[in-house]
Amino acid sequence: MIISGGENVHPVQVEETLASHPGVADSIVCGLSDTEWGQVVVAYVVRRPGQLENEQAAADELEAHCHASVDLADFKRPRFYSFVPELPYTATGKKQHFVMQDRSPRDFADGHFVRPQR
Repeated sequence: MIISGGENVHPVQVEETLASHPGVADSIVCGLSDTEWGQVVVAYVVRRPGQLENEQAAADELEAHCHASVDLADFKRPRFYSFVPELPYTATGKKQHFVMQDRSPRDFADGHFVRPQR
């Protein structure tokens, strides 16, 4: 569970919305520590081949997609996106959210996240 501005955000709900975009093959959503909000929602996204090639344009497009979704409240939208070639899974096929949660501060510091400009 991600707590952003006192609101609960369930990562799976955000991942389902992202999965409904034709350019998204897979995603993991987690929280990144933030001094103002406690945590902000961030998404690691695996793109479908030939889709969402420009990272800034992709982040903007996914922002518009999430904003237009009637299933996702605005406060649940990812504030940053990182586009990765693959995501970690257990041997039984479950997403390893904790791996990306632990990795997100370092990735943010290293500039691996893109903020939508919309």
